[in-house]
Amino acid sequence: MGQGYWYIETGKPIKPTSSVQGEGALSFLAELVQHFNKDVLELYRRRAEVQTKIETGTYQFEFSSETAQIRKGVWQVEPVPSVLLDRRVDVGDVAPNDARALVSALNSGAQGVQCDFDDGFCPTWRNVLLGIRNVMDASQGVLCYPDSIRAHSVAIASNAAVMMLRPRAWCMTEMHFYVNGRAIPGALLDYGLLIYHCGAELEMRGKGPFFYCSKVENYLEARLWNSIFTWSEVKLGLKKNSVKACVLIENITASFQMDEILYELRNHSAGLNCGIWDYSASFIARFAQRSDMIFPDRTKYVNMECGFMRSYMRLLVDTCHKRGAIATTGMAGLVLDPKWDKATRQAKLQEVRLAKHFEAEKGGSDGALIYDLNLKGLVAEVFGGGLGRLNQLSRPLSLASIGPADLLEVPPGGITLEGVRFNTEIVVRFIDSWLRGRGSFVYRNSAEDSATAEISRSQIWQWVRHGLYTESKDAITLSLVMEFACETADELAQEGREAQIPSALVDDRVASALSLYRVLVSVPVFPRFLTTFLYEQALFHEFARRRSPIM
Repeated sequence: MGQGYWYIETGKPIKPTSSVQGEGALSFLAELVQHFNKDVLELYRRRAEVQTKIETGTYQFEFSSETAQIRKGVWQVEPVPSVLLDRRVDVGDVAPNDARALVSALNSGAQGVQCDFDDGFCPTWRNVLLGIRNVMDASQGVLCYPDSIRAHSVAIASNAAVMMLRPRAWCMTEMHFYVNGRAIPGALLDYGLLIYHCGAELEMRGKGPFFYCSKVENYLEARLWNSIFTWSEVKLGLKKNSVKACVLIENITASFQMDEILYELRNHSAGLNCGIWDYSASFIARFAQRSDMIFPDRTKYVNMECGFMRSYMRLLVDTCHKRGAIATTGMAGLVLDPKWDKATRQAKLQEVRLAKHFEAEKGGSDGALIYDLNLKGLVAEVFGGGLGRLNQLSRPLSLASIGPADLLEVPPGGITLEGVRFNTEIVVRFIDSWLRGRGSFVYRNSAEDSATAEISRSQIWQWVRHGLYTESKDAITLSLVMEFACETADELAQEGREAQIPSALVDDRVASALSLYRVLVSVPVFPRFLTTFLYEQALFHEFARRRSPIM
Protein backbone atom coordinates (compact mmCIF):
# COMPACT_ATOMS: atom_id res chain seq x y z
CA MET A 1 0.00 0.00 0.00
CA GLY A 2 3.04 2.28 0.24
CA GLN A 3 3.97 5.32 -1.84
CA GLY A 4 0.30 6.28 -2.24
CA TYR A 5 -0.66 3.22 -4.31
CA TRP A 6 -3.34 0.67 -3.47
CA TYR A 7 -3.24 -2.93 -4.71
CA ILE A 8 -6.33 -4.93 -3.78
CA GLU A 9 -6.81 -8.61 -4.55
CA THR A 10 -10.30 -10.05 -4.30
CA GLY A 11 -10.70 -12.30 -1.27
CA LYS A 12 -7.60 -11.07 0.54
CA PRO A 13 -7.59 -8.90 3.70
CA ILE A 14 -7.74 -5.13 3.20
CA LYS A 15 -5.78 -2.84 5.47
CA PRO A 16 -7.58 0.49 6.08
CA THR A 17 -5.51 3.67 6.41
CA SER A 18 -8.02 6.51 6.88
CA SER A 19 -11.69 7.35 7.18
CA VAL A 20 -11.81 7.77 3.39
CA GLN A 21 -10.03 4.47 2.78
CA GLY A 22 -11.63 2.38 5.50
CA GLU A 23 -12.00 -1.37 5.15
CA GLY A 24 -15.72 -1.16 4.36
CA ALA A 25 -15.23 1.53 1.71
CA LEU A 26 -12.39 -0.32 0.03
CA SER A 27 -14.24 -3.62 0.06
CA PHE A 28 -17.30 -1.95 -1.47
CA LEU A 29 -15.16 -0.25 -4.11
CA ALA A 30 -13.37 -3.46 -5.03
CA GLU A 31 -16.68 -5.31 -5.34
CA LEU A 32 -18.15 -2.50 -7.45
CA VAL A 33 -15.19 -2.64 -9.83
CA GLN A 34 -15.27 -6.42 -10.14
CA HIS A 35 -19.03 -6.62 -10.57
CA PHE A 36 -19.02 -4.21 -13.52
CA ASN A 37 -15.62 -5.06 -14.97
CA LYS A 38 -16.95 -6.80 -18.11
CA ASP A 39 -19.44 -4.00 -18.76
CA VAL A 40 -16.74 -1.34 -18.48
CA LEU A 41 -14.41 -3.23 -20.80
CA GLU A 42 -17.28 -3.53 -23.28
CA LEU A 43 -17.83 0.23 -23.01
CA TYR A 44 -14.21 0.87 -23.99
CA ARG A 45 -14.36 -1.70 -26.81
CA ARG A 46 -17.55 -0.13 -28.18
CA ARG A 47 -16.06 3.38 -28.06
CA ALA A 48 -13.03 2.25 -30.05
CA GLU A 49 -15.26 0.47 -32.57
CA VAL A 50 -17.44 3.54 -33.09
CA GLN A 51 -14.43 5.78 -33.59
CA THR A 52 -12.98 3.36 -36.16
CA LYS A 53 -16.27 3.34 -38.06
CA ILE A 54 -16.40 7.15 -38.03
CA GLU A 55 -12.85 7.40 -39.34
CA THR A 56 -13.56 4.87 -42.11
CA GLY A 57 -16.84 6.52 -43.04
CA THR A 58 -19.03 3.55 -42.10
CA TYR A 59 -20.74 5.02 -39.03
CA GLN A 60 -24.23 6.35 -39.61
CA PHE A 61 -25.11 9.51 -37.70
CA GLU A 62 -28.85 8.98 -37.47
CA PHE A 63 -31.76 8.43 -35.14
CA SER A 64 -31.62 4.64 -35.02
CA SER A 65 -34.58 2.65 -36.32
CA GLU A 66 -33.77 0.02 -33.68
CA THR A 67 -34.85 2.38 -30.90
CA ALA A 68 -37.66 4.15 -32.77
CA GLN A 69 -40.30 2.75 -30.42
CA ILE A 70 -38.61 4.46 -27.48
CA ARG A 71 -38.66 7.81 -29.26
CA LYS A 72 -42.27 7.35 -30.39
CA GLY A 73 -43.49 5.91 -27.09
CA VAL A 74 -45.54 7.67 -24.45
CA TRP A 75 -43.53 7.60 -21.24
CA GLN A 76 -41.89 9.94 -18.74
CA VAL A 77 -39.07 9.77 -16.24
CA GLU A 78 -39.91 9.17 -12.60
CA PRO A 79 -40.69 12.49 -10.86
CA VAL A 80 -37.66 13.94 -9.10
CA PRO A 81 -37.61 15.01 -5.45
CA SER A 82 -38.89 18.55 -4.85
CA VAL A 83 -35.36 19.86 -4.25
CA LEU A 84 -34.54 19.08 -7.90
CA LEU A 85 -37.53 20.85 -9.43
CA ASP A 86 -35.74 24.21 -9.22
CA ARG A 87 -32.52 23.98 -11.25
CA ARG A 88 -32.20 27.66 -12.17
CA VAL A 89 -28.62 28.06 -10.94
CA ASP A 90 -25.85 25.57 -10.28
CA VAL A 91 -22.38 26.75 -9.29
CA GLY A 92 -19.99 24.96 -11.65
CA ASP A 93 -16.32 24.00 -11.59
CA VAL A 94 -16.26 23.73 -7.78
CA ALA A 95 -13.17 21.63 -7.05
CA PRO A 96 -14.11 19.67 -3.91
CA ASN A 97 -10.53 19.64 -2.59
CA ASP A 98 -10.91 23.40 -2.00
CA ALA A 99 -12.95 23.67 1.22
CA ARG A 100 -13.32 27.45 0.99
CA ALA A 101 -14.71 27.27 -2.56
CA LEU A 102 -17.06 24.41 -1.67
CA VAL A 103 -18.47 26.06 1.46
CA SER A 104 -18.84 29.43 -0.29
CA ALA A 105 -20.72 27.82 -3.19
CA LEU A 106 -23.00 25.88 -0.85
CA ASN A 107 -23.82 29.11 1.02
CA SER A 108 -24.27 31.21 -2.15
CA GLY A 109 -28.05 30.88 -2.46
CA ALA A 110 -27.77 28.89 -5.69
CA GLN A 111 -29.98 25.85 -6.11
CA GLY A 112 -27.12 23.43 -6.67
CA VAL A 113 -23.35 23.05 -6.50
CA GLN A 114 -21.44 20.93 -8.97
CA CYS A 115 -18.86 19.14 -6.81
CA ASP A 116 -16.61 18.59 -9.76
CA PHE A 117 -14.08 15.78 -9.99
CA ASP A 118 -14.05 16.22 -13.78
CA ASP A 119 -13.75 19.38 -15.90
CA GLY A 120 -12.83 21.81 -13.12
CA PHE A 121 -10.64 19.37 -11.19
CA CYS A 122 -7.00 18.28 -11.31
CA PRO A 123 -6.91 14.57 -10.31
CA THR A 124 -3.73 14.31 -8.30
CA TRP A 125 -4.09 11.57 -5.70
CA ARG A 126 -3.97 14.15 -2.89
CA ASN A 127 -6.71 16.20 -4.54
CA VAL A 128 -8.91 13.13 -5.02
CA LEU A 129 -8.66 11.99 -1.39
CA LEU A 130 -9.05 15.50 -0.01
CA GLY A 131 -12.02 16.08 -2.30
CA ILE A 132 -13.75 12.91 -1.09
CA ARG A 133 -13.04 13.89 2.53
CA ASN A 134 -14.49 17.37 2.04
CA VAL A 135 -17.65 16.05 0.39
CA MET A 136 -18.05 13.59 3.28
CA ASP A 137 -17.86 16.47 5.75
CA ALA A 138 -20.16 18.64 3.62
CA SER A 139 -22.78 15.88 3.43
CA GLN A 140 -22.83 15.87 7.24
CA GLY A 141 -22.94 19.66 7.39
CA VAL A 142 -19.63 19.95 9.27
CA LEU A 143 -17.28 21.22 6.55
CA CYS A 144 -15.81 24.65 7.31
CA TYR A 145 -12.83 26.81 6.48
CA PRO A 146 -10.87 29.35 8.55
CA ASP A 147 -11.56 33.03 7.83
CA SER A 148 -8.53 35.06 8.91
CA ILE A 149 -10.36 38.38 8.45
CA ARG A 150 -13.25 37.48 10.73
CA ALA A 151 -11.01 35.35 12.97
CA HIS A 152 -13.40 32.40 12.97
CA SER A 153 -14.39 29.45 10.81
CA VAL A 154 -17.09 29.69 8.16
CA ALA A 155 -19.46 26.72 8.23
CA ILE A 156 -22.17 25.44 5.90
CA ALA A 157 -25.50 27.23 6.34
CA SER A 158 -28.66 25.34 7.22
CA ASN A 159 -30.22 26.30 3.87
CA ALA A 160 -27.21 25.19 1.82
CA ALA A 161 -27.54 24.32 -1.84
CA VAL A 162 -27.91 20.74 -3.04
CA MET A 163 -24.65 18.98 -3.94
CA MET A 164 -24.52 17.52 -7.45
CA LEU A 165 -21.57 15.14 -7.33
CA ARG A 166 -19.66 14.85 -10.60
CA PRO A 167 -17.27 11.87 -10.82
CA ARG A 168 -14.61 11.73 -13.48
CA ALA A 169 -15.56 10.60 -16.96
CA TRP A 170 -14.95 7.05 -18.24
CA CYS A 171 -11.89 8.23 -20.19
CA MET A 172 -9.95 8.75 -16.94
CA THR A 173 -8.10 6.00 -15.08
CA GLU A 174 -7.00 6.16 -11.44
CA MET A 175 -3.37 5.08 -11.49
CA HIS A 176 -3.11 4.93 -7.70
CA PHE A 177 -5.73 2.23 -7.19
CA TYR A 178 -5.54 -1.31 -8.56
CA VAL A 179 -8.00 -4.17 -8.23
CA ASN A 180 -6.70 -7.59 -9.22
CA GLY A 181 -3.79 -6.01 -11.05
CA ARG A 182 -5.77 -3.44 -13.05
CA ALA A 183 -5.89 0.32 -12.52
CA ILE A 184 -9.55 1.17 -12.04
CA PRO A 185 -11.66 3.79 -13.85
CA GLY A 186 -11.63 7.19 -12.16
CA ALA A 187 -15.41 7.25 -12.59
CA LEU A 188 -15.85 4.18 -10.38
CA LEU A 189 -13.37 5.30 -7.73
CA ASP A 190 -15.05 8.70 -7.35
CA TYR A 191 -18.58 7.36 -7.52
CA GLY A 192 -17.86 4.36 -5.30
CA LEU A 193 -16.29 6.33 -2.46
CA LEU A 194 -18.85 9.13 -2.70
CA ILE A 195 -21.91 6.89 -2.66
CA TYR A 196 -20.47 4.70 0.10
CA HIS A 197 -19.55 7.56 2.42
CA CYS A 198 -22.27 10.09 1.56
CA GLY A 199 -25.23 8.24 0.07
CA ALA A 200 -27.11 7.39 3.27
CA GLU A 201 -26.39 10.77 4.88
CA LEU A 202 -27.62 12.73 1.86
CA GLU A 203 -30.70 10.53 1.57
CA MET A 204 -31.54 11.05 5.25
CA ARG A 205 -31.28 14.83 4.82
CA GLY A 206 -33.42 14.80 1.67
CA LYS A 207 -30.57 16.15 -0.43
CA GLY A 208 -29.43 13.24 -2.52
CA PRO A 209 -27.50 11.34 -3.50
CA PHE A 210 -27.47 13.32 -6.76
CA PHE A 211 -24.87 13.09 -9.53
CA TYR A 212 -23.72 14.47 -12.86
CA CYS A 213 -22.63 11.83 -15.40
CA SER A 214 -19.93 13.24 -17.70
CA LYS A 215 -19.19 12.51 -21.35
CA VAL A 216 -21.76 9.76 -21.86
CA GLU A 217 -21.51 8.79 -25.54
CA ASN A 218 -24.56 6.56 -26.09
CA TYR A 219 -27.61 5.03 -24.41
CA LEU A 220 -25.77 1.81 -23.55
CA GLU A 221 -23.46 3.85 -21.31
CA ALA A 222 -26.54 5.34 -19.66
CA ARG A 223 -27.77 1.78 -19.13
CA LEU A 224 -24.50 0.94 -17.41
CA TRP A 225 -24.82 3.93 -15.08
CA ASN A 226 -28.38 2.91 -14.30
CA SER A 227 -27.21 -0.59 -13.38
CA ILE A 228 -24.49 0.87 -11.17
CA PHE A 229 -27.03 3.07 -9.37
CA THR A 230 -29.45 0.18 -8.82
CA TRP A 231 -26.69 -2.16 -7.60
CA SER A 232 -25.40 0.51 -5.19
CA GLU A 233 -28.83 1.18 -3.74
CA VAL A 234 -29.33 -2.50 -2.96
CA LYS A 235 -25.80 -2.97 -1.65
CA LEU A 236 -25.92 0.05 0.67
CA GLY A 237 -29.54 -0.23 1.74
CA LEU A 238 -30.60 3.03 0.08
CA LYS A 239 -34.17 3.61 -0.99
CA LYS A 240 -35.02 2.27 -4.43
CA ASN A 241 -34.40 4.89 -7.14
CA SER A 242 -33.06 7.38 -4.59
CA VAL A 243 -29.97 8.07 -6.73
CA LYS A 244 -30.67 10.73 -9.37
CA ALA A 245 -28.30 11.79 -12.14
CA CYS A 246 -28.13 14.55 -14.73
CA VAL A 247 -26.36 13.41 -17.90
CA LEU A 248 -24.10 15.91 -19.62
CA ILE A 249 -24.59 15.58 -23.38
CA GLU A 250 -21.04 16.43 -24.43
CA ASN A 251 -20.61 14.24 -27.50
CA ILE A 252 -22.15 14.39 -30.95
CA THR A 253 -23.04 10.68 -30.86
CA ALA A 254 -25.07 11.16 -27.68
CA SER A 255 -27.14 13.95 -29.22
CA PHE A 256 -28.78 11.38 -31.51
CA GLN A 257 -29.79 9.22 -28.52
CA MET A 258 -31.17 11.62 -25.91
CA ASP A 259 -34.58 9.94 -25.71
CA GLU A 260 -32.86 6.61 -25.28
CA ILE A 261 -30.51 7.97 -22.60
CA LEU A 262 -33.42 9.32 -20.60
CA TYR A 263 -35.31 6.04 -21.06
CA GLU A 264 -32.42 3.96 -19.73
CA LEU A 265 -32.18 6.25 -16.69
CA ARG A 266 -35.92 6.90 -16.37
CA ASN A 267 -35.99 5.78 -12.72
CA HIS A 268 -32.80 7.66 -11.84
CA SER A 269 -32.93 10.69 -14.13
CA ALA A 270 -32.36 14.28 -13.05
CA GLY A 271 -32.46 15.47 -16.67
CA LEU A 272 -29.89 16.44 -19.27
CA ASN A 273 -27.42 19.31 -19.62
CA CYS A 274 -25.95 20.84 -22.76
CA GLY A 275 -22.71 22.78 -22.82
CA ILE A 276 -20.98 24.47 -25.68
CA TRP A 277 -17.27 23.67 -25.54
CA ASP A 278 -16.96 19.94 -24.79
CA TYR A 279 -19.73 19.32 -27.31
CA SER A 280 -17.97 21.42 -29.96
CA ALA A 281 -14.67 19.68 -29.24
CA SER A 282 -16.36 16.32 -29.83
CA PHE A 283 -16.91 17.34 -33.47
CA ILE A 284 -13.19 17.76 -33.98
CA ALA A 285 -12.39 14.59 -32.04
CA ARG A 286 -14.82 12.61 -34.20
CA PHE A 287 -13.86 14.20 -37.53
CA ALA A 288 -10.23 15.15 -36.86
CA GLN A 289 -8.94 14.00 -40.25
CA ARG A 290 -11.72 15.49 -42.37
CA SER A 291 -10.95 18.76 -44.12
CA ASP A 292 -14.68 19.39 -44.68
CA MET A 293 -15.37 19.54 -40.93
CA ILE A 294 -13.09 22.42 -39.97
CA PHE A 295 -14.39 24.52 -37.09
CA PRO A 296 -13.97 28.30 -37.36
CA ASP A 297 -12.56 30.59 -34.69
CA ARG A 298 -14.61 29.77 -31.58
CA THR A 299 -14.21 33.23 -30.08
CA LYS A 300 -15.83 34.86 -33.10
CA TYR A 301 -18.12 32.34 -34.78
CA VAL A 302 -19.19 29.67 -32.24
CA ASN A 303 -21.91 30.35 -29.66
CA MET A 304 -25.27 28.95 -28.54
CA GLU A 305 -27.07 30.88 -31.26
CA CYS A 306 -25.22 29.37 -34.23
CA GLY A 307 -26.98 26.66 -36.22
CA PHE A 308 -25.74 23.35 -34.85
CA MET A 309 -25.71 24.57 -31.23
CA ARG A 310 -29.23 25.98 -31.48
CA SER A 311 -30.49 22.69 -32.94
CA TYR A 312 -28.73 20.68 -30.24
CA MET A 313 -30.14 22.86 -27.46
CA ARG A 314 -33.70 22.80 -28.84
CA LEU A 315 -33.64 19.04 -29.30
CA LEU A 316 -32.29 18.51 -25.79
CA VAL A 317 -34.87 20.80 -24.18
CA ASP A 318 -37.79 19.36 -26.16
CA THR A 319 -36.67 15.81 -25.41
CA CYS A 320 -36.39 16.51 -21.69
CA HIS A 321 -39.66 18.37 -21.33
CA LYS A 322 -41.57 15.79 -23.35
CA ARG A 323 -40.34 13.19 -20.87
CA GLY A 324 -40.92 15.29 -17.74
CA ALA A 325 -37.20 15.91 -17.18
CA ILE A 326 -35.32 19.10 -16.35
CA ALA A 327 -33.10 20.58 -19.10
CA THR A 328 -30.19 22.88 -18.27
CA THR A 329 -27.59 24.73 -20.30
CA GLY A 330 -23.94 25.68 -19.90
CA MET A 331 -21.85 27.86 -17.65
CA ALA A 332 -21.61 31.64 -17.64
CA GLY A 333 -17.85 31.93 -17.32
CA LEU A 334 -17.65 35.67 -16.59
CA VAL A 335 -15.69 36.64 -13.49
CA LEU A 336 -16.43 40.19 -12.36
CA ASP A 337 -13.50 42.51 -11.73
CA PRO A 338 -13.94 44.86 -8.75
CA LYS A 339 -11.74 47.39 -10.56
CA TRP A 340 -14.22 47.82 -13.40
CA ASP A 341 -16.11 51.08 -13.56
CA LYS A 342 -19.90 51.03 -13.47
CA ALA A 343 -20.33 51.23 -17.25
CA THR A 344 -17.94 48.32 -17.91
CA ARG A 345 -19.54 46.20 -15.21
CA GLN A 346 -23.04 46.82 -16.57
CA ALA A 347 -21.92 46.03 -20.13
CA LYS A 348 -20.41 42.71 -19.05
CA LEU A 349 -23.48 41.78 -17.03
CA GLN A 350 -25.69 42.60 -19.99
CA GLU A 351 -23.72 40.16 -22.13
CA VAL A 352 -24.46 37.40 -19.63
CA ARG A 353 -28.10 38.46 -19.33
CA LEU A 354 -28.63 38.34 -23.11
CA ALA A 355 -26.90 34.97 -23.50
CA LYS A 356 -28.91 33.35 -20.73
CA HIS A 357 -32.12 35.05 -21.88
CA PHE A 358 -31.63 33.35 -25.26
CA GLU A 359 -31.23 29.98 -23.57
CA ALA A 360 -34.24 30.51 -21.29
CA GLU A 361 -36.72 32.24 -23.60
CA LYS A 362 -35.70 31.02 -27.06
CA GLY A 363 -34.38 27.64 -25.99
CA GLY A 364 -36.71 26.86 -23.08
CA SER A 365 -33.88 25.85 -20.73
CA ASP A 366 -34.70 25.47 -17.04
CA GLY A 367 -31.38 26.77 -15.72
CA ALA A 368 -27.65 27.14 -16.17
CA LEU A 369 -24.35 27.20 -14.33
CA ILE A 370 -22.24 30.07 -13.04
CA TYR A 371 -18.63 30.33 -11.91
CA ASP A 372 -18.67 33.72 -10.18
CA LEU A 373 -21.09 33.64 -7.24
CA ASN A 374 -21.95 37.28 -7.91
CA LEU A 375 -23.88 36.17 -11.02
CA LYS A 376 -26.33 34.06 -9.03
CA GLY A 377 -29.05 36.69 -8.74
CA LEU A 378 -28.91 37.72 -12.40
CA VAL A 379 -29.06 34.16 -13.75
CA ALA A 380 -31.78 33.10 -11.31
CA GLU A 381 -33.89 36.08 -12.38
CA VAL A 382 -33.45 35.32 -16.08
CA PHE A 383 -34.47 31.69 -15.73
CA GLY A 384 -37.26 32.63 -13.36
CA GLY A 385 -38.71 34.75 -16.13
CA GLY A 386 -38.93 37.65 -13.71
CA LEU A 387 -41.81 35.77 -12.10
CA GLY A 388 -39.87 33.39 -9.87
CA ARG A 389 -40.88 30.30 -11.87
CA LEU A 390 -38.96 27.18 -10.84
CA ASN A 391 -38.77 25.54 -14.27
CA GLN A 392 -40.39 25.44 -17.69
CA LEU A 393 -41.72 21.89 -17.72
CA SER A 394 -45.22 23.16 -18.51
CA ARG A 395 -44.05 25.28 -21.44
CA PRO A 396 -45.30 24.05 -24.85
CA LEU A 397 -42.66 22.18 -26.85
CA SER A 398 -41.00 24.05 -29.71
CA LEU A 399 -41.98 21.21 -32.09
CA ALA A 400 -38.91 22.05 -34.15
CA SER A 401 -38.10 19.38 -36.73
CA ILE A 402 -34.42 18.65 -36.17
CA GLY A 403 -32.63 16.10 -38.30
CA PRO A 404 -29.07 14.78 -38.63
CA ALA A 405 -28.06 17.59 -41.00
CA ASP A 406 -29.04 20.18 -38.39
CA LEU A 407 -26.93 18.52 -35.70
CA LEU A 408 -23.94 18.05 -38.01
CA GLU A 409 -23.90 21.56 -39.46
CA VAL A 410 -20.43 23.07 -39.06
CA PRO A 411 -20.77 26.81 -38.34
CA PRO A 412 -19.53 29.10 -41.11
CA GLY A 413 -16.63 31.47 -40.57
CA GLY A 414 -12.89 31.80 -40.77
CA ILE A 415 -9.93 31.86 -38.41
CA THR A 416 -8.41 34.98 -36.89
CA LEU A 417 -4.80 35.37 -35.82
CA GLU A 418 -6.04 36.52 -32.42
CA GLY A 419 -8.10 33.34 -32.18
CA VAL A 420 -5.01 31.22 -32.80
CA ARG A 421 -3.12 33.17 -30.15
CA PHE A 422 -5.97 33.00 -27.62
CA ASN A 423 -6.48 29.25 -28.03
CA THR A 424 -2.76 28.72 -27.53
CA GLU A 425 -2.76 30.87 -24.39
CA ILE A 426 -5.63 28.88 -22.89
CA VAL A 427 -4.02 25.50 -23.53
CA VAL A 428 -0.56 26.43 -22.24
CA ARG A 429 -2.07 28.05 -19.16
CA PHE A 430 -4.30 25.03 -18.57
CA ILE A 431 -1.35 22.64 -18.72
CA ASP A 432 0.58 24.91 -16.37
CA SER A 433 -2.43 24.95 -14.05
CA TRP A 434 -2.55 21.14 -13.99
CA LEU A 435 1.15 21.00 -13.16
CA ARG A 436 0.29 23.22 -10.17
CA GLY A 437 -2.49 20.83 -9.17
CA ARG A 438 -5.39 23.07 -10.21
CA GLY A 439 -8.19 22.18 -12.61
CA SER A 440 -9.43 25.66 -13.47
CA PHE A 441 -8.16 29.22 -13.57
CA VAL A 442 -9.34 32.72 -14.41
CA TYR A 443 -7.92 34.50 -17.45
CA ARG A 444 -9.13 37.79 -18.91
CA ASN A 445 -12.02 37.72 -16.44
CA SER A 446 -13.27 34.36 -17.68
CA ALA A 447 -13.23 30.95 -16.00
CA GLU A 448 -11.22 28.40 -17.95
CA ASP A 449 -11.28 24.65 -17.35
CA SER A 450 -10.75 21.45 -19.29
CA ALA A 451 -13.80 22.16 -21.47
CA THR A 452 -12.42 25.43 -22.85
CA ALA A 453 -8.92 23.97 -23.01
CA GLU A 454 -10.32 20.96 -24.88
CA ILE A 455 -11.89 22.99 -27.67
CA SER A 456 -8.82 25.27 -27.80
CA ARG A 457 -6.28 22.49 -28.28
CA SER A 458 -8.63 20.67 -30.69
CA GLN A 459 -8.84 23.72 -32.91
CA ILE A 460 -5.09 24.32 -32.87
CA TRP A 461 -4.40 20.67 -33.79
CA GLN A 462 -6.97 20.75 -36.58
CA TRP A 463 -5.78 24.05 -38.05
CA VAL A 464 -2.11 23.02 -38.01
CA ARG A 465 -2.85 19.52 -39.27
CA HIS A 466 -4.81 20.76 -42.29
CA GLY A 467 -2.43 23.62 -43.11
CA LEU A 468 -5.04 26.36 -42.84
CA TYR A 469 -4.72 30.14 -43.08
CA THR A 470 -6.17 32.96 -41.04
CA GLU A 471 -8.50 35.57 -42.51
CA SER A 472 -5.43 37.83 -42.72
CA LYS A 473 -3.60 35.18 -44.82
CA ASP A 474 -1.24 33.98 -42.07
CA ALA A 475 -0.27 30.32 -42.40
CA ILE A 476 -1.17 28.38 -39.23
CA THR A 477 1.93 26.29 -38.69
CA LEU A 478 3.54 24.54 -35.75
CA SER A 479 6.16 27.28 -35.82
CA LEU A 480 3.50 29.97 -35.44
CA VAL A 481 1.63 28.34 -32.56
CA MET A 482 4.90 27.56 -30.76
CA GLU A 483 5.87 31.23 -31.10
CA PHE A 484 2.62 32.15 -29.35
CA ALA A 485 3.17 29.39 -26.79
CA CYS A 486 6.63 30.74 -25.94
CA GLU A 487 5.15 34.21 -25.45
CA THR A 488 2.61 32.73 -23.04
CA ALA A 489 5.37 30.85 -21.23
CA ASP A 490 7.26 34.12 -20.76
CA GLU A 491 4.11 35.70 -19.29
CA LEU A 492 3.68 32.78 -16.88
CA ALA A 493 7.31 33.04 -15.81
CA GLN A 494 6.88 36.74 -15.13
CA GLU A 495 3.69 36.10 -13.15
CA GLY A 496 5.57 33.53 -11.08
CA ARG A 497 8.34 35.99 -10.28
CA GLU A 498 5.79 38.63 -9.29
CA ALA A 499 4.24 36.06 -6.95
CA GLN A 500 7.73 35.56 -5.45
CA ILE A 501 7.89 31.89 -6.44
CA PRO A 502 11.52 30.70 -6.77
CA SER A 503 12.62 31.15 -10.37
CA ALA A 504 13.94 27.60 -10.68
CA LEU A 505 10.54 26.14 -9.79
CA VAL A 506 8.65 28.43 -12.14
CA ASP A 507 11.06 27.95 -15.05
CA ASP A 508 10.94 24.16 -14.70
CA ARG A 509 7.16 24.07 -14.60
CA VAL A 510 6.70 26.49 -17.50
CA ALA A 511 9.26 24.64 -19.63
CA SER A 512 7.40 21.40 -18.93
CA ALA A 513 4.07 22.96 -19.90
CA LEU A 514 5.63 24.19 -23.13
CA SER A 515 7.03 20.75 -23.90
CA LEU A 516 3.67 19.05 -23.32
CA TYR A 517 1.91 21.62 -25.49
CA ARG A 518 4.30 20.95 -28.36
CA VAL A 519 3.57 17.24 -28.26
CA LEU A 520 -0.17 17.76 -27.86
CA VAL A 521 -0.64 19.91 -30.97
CA SER A 522 1.82 18.09 -33.22
CA VAL A 523 1.12 14.37 -32.69
CA PRO A 524 -0.15 12.75 -35.91
CA VAL A 525 -3.03 10.93 -34.19
CA PHE A 526 -5.49 13.24 -32.45
CA PRO A 527 -5.68 12.46 -28.68
CA ARG A 528 -9.36 11.85 -27.88
CA PHE A 529 -9.27 13.65 -24.51
CA LEU A 530 -6.92 16.36 -23.27
CA THR A 531 -7.20 15.32 -19.62
CA THR A 532 -6.42 11.68 -20.44
CA PHE A 533 -3.36 12.79 -22.39
CA LEU A 534 -2.08 14.91 -19.51
CA TYR A 535 -2.83 12.34 -16.81
CA GLU A 536 -0.82 9.72 -18.67
CA GLN A 537 2.30 11.91 -18.80
CA ALA A 538 5.08 11.09 -16.33
CA LEU A 539 5.74 14.83 -15.96
CA PHE A 540 2.28 15.36 -14.47
CA HIS A 541 2.82 12.75 -11.77
CA GLU A 542 6.34 14.00 -11.08
CA PHE A 543 5.06 17.50 -10.34
CA ALA A 544 2.30 16.02 -8.16
CA ARG A 545 4.88 14.08 -6.14
CA ARG A 546 7.00 17.19 -5.64
CA ARG A 547 4.04 19.02 -4.11
CA SER A 548 2.91 16.08 -1.97
CA PRO A 549 5.77 13.58 -1.49
CA ILE A 550 3.74 11.66 1.13
CA MET A 551 0.41 10.61 -0.36
